[in-house]
Parts: sequence; C-alpha cells; structure tokens
Amino acid sequence: MSTSAGVIIIDATGKILMGFPSGGKFWDLPKGGVEENETDFQGAIREVKEETGLDLSNLPIQMFSDLGKHRYNKRKQLHLYLLKLPNVIIDTNALVCTSMVIKEGRNPYPEMSHFEKFSTSELENLVCPSMYNWLKSYSQLFSA
Repeated sequence: MSTSAGVIIIDATGKILMGFPSGGKFWDLPKGGVEENETDFQGAIREVKEETGLDLSNLPIQMFSDLGKHRYNKRKQLHLYLLKLPNVIIDTNALVCTSMVIKEGRNPYPEMSHFEKFSTSELENLVCPSMYNWLKSYSQLFSA
C-alpha cells in the first residue's frame, strides 16, 4: 500500500489552509505521494512546499502533531500532520503551486489552481466525505 502525506495548517485566523486542485471537484489539503527516499514527514513538508510555496522545513519538528495514518482508498493511506501557526496569517493570494500536472497533448498546468482558508464546518460540502470526517474528528485540536 502506498502512502501520501500532508499537513493540516491552521493559521492565526483559526482556519484550515486548503487548495483547489486544477480541474478538481473538491478542495484538498496540501498533500501527495511519499517518495522512496524520504520519511512520511519529509514527504509532507515537500508536498506543502511544492503545492503552496510555503517552506516549513526550518520549523522545529515539535511544532507538528502527528495525527497518524488513515485509509485513503483501496491502494493508498494518508499520513496527516497538524501545524498550528497562532502568530501567522497566511495570505492565500501569495501562495504559488510549483507542482505541475503533465498530460500528453496538453501544456503543463499547476496541480493546485488557488487557495483559501476555511473553518471545519464550512468544509462539509467542499471536501470529499472521508476528508471531512477526518477534519471533523480532529477539530478539537485546531483551537487547543
């Protein structure tokens, strides 16, 4: 079973940073596949940088909470981490996705087209049901 990893990022607004995948149906966390030569945590940090431009690599690991692995689909599990930034307000207009989708016969395009921050309750119909259930189950940690 392959592993994807991502970070739930909560800034000073108390909201969750989400990206909208180009051509997608649901908002999503910055996340993606863990490469062979990296830990799940390293993969999560890399994916955040590729998908948002936020470089979290210099933050102390103690700032992150390991939320564990979750069944994502039949062939993949998702390892989630939580990062709360109570003194930072993320400007979603300044975020840039450098991870490109390459499909034959098309010009490359960014994996994430735009970004926004949402409260858990706002996400109920904006993310896939399993993602909403995970976020809801962890919501008490977001403000603690």
